[in-house]
Amino acid sequence: MDMLLYGKTGAKTESGVPRITYHFSAAGSDWRSGKTGYGMGAFLVALAARFPEATYEQLNSGTIRVRYTRCACDLVKCGLVKSSLICECSAYNLQENFERAWGIPVSVTRETSILQGAPQCVFLVSLESPLE
Repeated sequence: MDMLLYGKTGAKTESGVPRITYHFSAAGSDWRSGKTGYGMGAFLVALAARFPEATYEQLNSGTIRVRYTRCACDLVKCGLVKSSLICECSAYNLQENFERAWGIPVSVTRETSILQGAPQCVFLVSLESPLE
């Protein structure tokens, strides 16, 4: 199962951080289980293979916990940004990716951030319509 990754720059967030989102597709197919048979489990396994510094844990049919063991933001790595406001970019990125992959609205909540002193970044992805 090949994953394609492409990026696009969008509007700025409420705090002025540019949105740069990366989108995933399974070789042009749709991840929704009704169309490909893959389902959320396969989607999360594919993401984990593509991003080994992250873990994806399905808590229930409508909630996924995403953990990053290191900050992957290039602006932070280069020392250009130190504020945890940049973490909004990760939240919007997750939101965009899950909405595009599943075709349903999602919300993303940041629980912890490395830039705020936590050992890892943790986000909760909540699907508006839980999957069966």
